[in-house]
Amino acid sequence: MFGVLSVSIAMIVIGLAEQLLVNILGMVYPAFKSVQAIQSVGTNAIYILLGDTDDKQWLTYWIVYSLTLAIDTTFGFALGYIPFYHLLKLVFLVCLFHPQVMGATVVYDKVYLFYSLIKGGSSIIRKIRKSN
Repeated sequence: MFGVLSVSIAMIVIGLAEQLLVNILGMVYPAFKSVQAIQSVGTNAIYILLGDTDDKQWLTYWIVYSLTLAIDTTFGFALGYIPFYHLLKLVFLVCLFHPQVMGATVVYDKVYLFYSLIKGGSSIIRKIRKSN
């Protein structure tokens, strides 16, 4: 497994089929873990309420991955000029799905919080003022 990953990263650095390899590496492990999350016992509402974040991690990964893919598809012609763009994208995707980082959940929570503050910021401020 380590050998395949090393060869893939070397091919990305050299520039051989980098977009294909990054997309495959960004899909295989997360797809496997998503299937495991679907089949896990903790899909009950009780487990979710108690803090089972497995399902949330993989759902948010696919949301953030889809947004990344949309940006890459739209602006790929310009992003390709950034040196080591595909290697940076691979590092970003690994940070999103790595179990110790759980970056997808972090990114989603930050974006959702930012969006909530922009959209409903005035109502939140009114609630805070009422409580004081």
